[in-house]
Amino acid sequence: MVNNMDHGLPKFSLLGYDDWKIMMEAHLYALHDCMWMVLEDGPLKIQMENLERNPANPDVVQYIPKPKEKWDDRDCKKHNLDNVAKAAIFKTLDPITFSKIKHLKTAMEIWQGLGKLCEGSEDLRKHKIEVILEKFKSFKMLPGESFGMLDERFHKILNDLASLNHVLSPKEKNVRLLRSLPTEWKPGHWKSACPYPKVKKYGERERNEKKKKAMVAAESDESSSSSSDEEALVCMERRTEKSNHENRWTMSEDDTLCLMAKDDVDQENLIEEFVESKNNQFERNGDDISDSTVNKRKIEVEHCDGDRDESSKKMKIVIIEKN
Repeated sequence: MVNNMDHGLPKFSLLGYDDWKIMMEAHLYALHDCMWMVLEDGPLKIQMENLERNPANPDVVQYIPKPKEKWDDRDCKKHNLDNVAKAAIFKTLDPITFSKIKHLKTAMEIWQGLGKLCEGSEDLRKHKIEVILEKFKSFKMLPGESFGMLDERFHKILNDLASLNHVLSPKEKNVRLLRSLPTEWKPGHWKSACPYPKVKKYGERERNEKKKKAMVAAESDESSSSSSDEEALVCMERRTEKSNHENRWTMSEDDTLCLMAKDDVDQENLIEEFVESKNNQFERNGDDISDSTVNKRKIEVEHCDGDRDESSKKMKIVIIEKN
């Protein structure tokens, strides 16, 4: 069905031909469903089925031109679509442009003639594409330009390429837009231009894990050594117990002896004083000197570094019972 809407037609201009073409196509296609056939193939041919079949191919349906005396209203409207398209196009043209295409007969010829007038030949179209691509490759953000204005200029170039049937991939668009930004917009350099590319080495993860384990072990050794240093304040505990059935003595929690030796001489003097004091104690208690004297027992001395003074040494005396 033909729509009589003829208002709101876009005005034709050589510079705005791409926009005019898009809006005019939408308008003409809205007038009738078959209008696109008129612009691509020319005026519609009113045909009818041929009742006389070919004896060689009786199943093949053939069409022949339908006589005008047999046309109905639907056939007349289809045949008139070419005039509707021409009238719509003529209303948008200025006098100069109309004088260049008025010799053309059909809407298809007028449509193609306007395209050649604005777009040129195939060689001219390729040349236009090359020029626009150069603008695309050299696209940069202008000083003091806002991002909105930058985006508007960028899409203008993309639309010009699309009007010439040259479509760019999304990757090409995004890369070109990012590279058009000034240096203050860039957080770093491009990966392809990185002077220090990161090379993944074989077994790097395993080596890193081994290093971490070694560091953890070293930290644990340091903590254990520090705890042993804190406990290095040596004490000797002695407790004497007498029994009627066995002659022995053990260390007592009540009798604690801490010996500090600054040098080897002081250490030996302390040991002698300790042995003599214990012998006297055994004699007072009535112990057998031959079996329980300290000088006949094994004395073990352990040295460790002092916490308060490097020159001082801590000494622990451990008395092992004689069997």
